[in-house]
Amino acid sequence: MPVLLVTGFEAFGDHPANPTADGVRALARDPAFESRVAFAILPVTFAGAPAVLRARMRRERVIACVMFGLAAGERDVRVEYAAYSEGDPSLVDNSGLVRKAVEQPHGPVRVVAGALVEIAEEALRRVSAPVRISGDPGRYVCNATYYAALQANAPRSSSAVFVHVPATRSIGGEFEDDVVQRWMRAVVAGVLADVEATVDPPLRAIDGVPLSGSNTGT
Repeated sequence: MPVLLVTGFEAFGDHPANPTADGVRALARDPAFESRVAFAILPVTFAGAPAVLRARMRRERVIACVMFGLAAGERDVRVEYAAYSEGDPSLVDNSGLVRKAVEQPHGPVRVVAGALVEIAEEALRRVSAPVRISGDPGRYVCNATYYAALQANAPRSSSAVFVHVPATRSIGGEFEDDVVQRWMRAVVAGVLADVEATVDPPLRAIDGVPLSGSNTGT
């Protein structure tokens, strides 16, 4: 049974593709994550993305969630530590909808992520990615979906982290697709190792290397 849900987004706006969707598809083919990680590509709509995310979290009964989004125009990989209830009325989703606020009328203005932010940052630094911690995920569908994950009514729902990646060369960016996918893999591997360490009995870490204290052997 998977313990981690990993998501990316479909293409949106003027971008012909979304490197997070390509990255999620590549990760889904990686045998190291087989049966341990569930994957989903979310629609870029204010209504659809949070709904699909919640449904997959419930169905898979995952312990944690890693979300990837595109921050075109950025050079750094941004690990987001907060999400906000307000939206940007100038931004239109793929269905043509504008949303001034997320669908949590009684929720807090800001919700803050937990320890997975530091774990994701550390994993990115280990592979020499240009990473920084960010407190501003924007006010588009990424923010609305992150807010939904952090507010989800599920065990350990606060165990979520959102990572914005820069554009790849295939859509006019600076970095090769395989480089961005390597960064994404590093985040997933790091978070998965941390999450599996909390399972009783503990599971194996990424690539078959046993975690400290694990006596499963498989």
